[in-house]
Amino acid sequence: MTLTTTHTAPTFGFTLAHFFGSIAENMRAAAHRRSEYNRIISELSQMNDRGLADIGIARFQIEDIARAHIQGM
Repeated sequence: MTLTTTHTAPTFGFTLAHFFGSIAENMRAAAHRRSEYNRIISELSQMNDRGLADIGIARFQIEDIARAHIQGM
């Protein structure tokens, strides 16, 4: 009778595939947020001052509004 033992490294629920998948997902989310930020700035910047005033926004607030929107995503 022979006894064989197999040693495996503990994974702790972590795999490289999971790690790289997580990185890829974070990169996709960051790209989406950046795209949304740029879209908001572009749309609001194209409006004239009267149009911005009608919706209660001053031109200097455009970047802050875009930033607040993507932080709430």
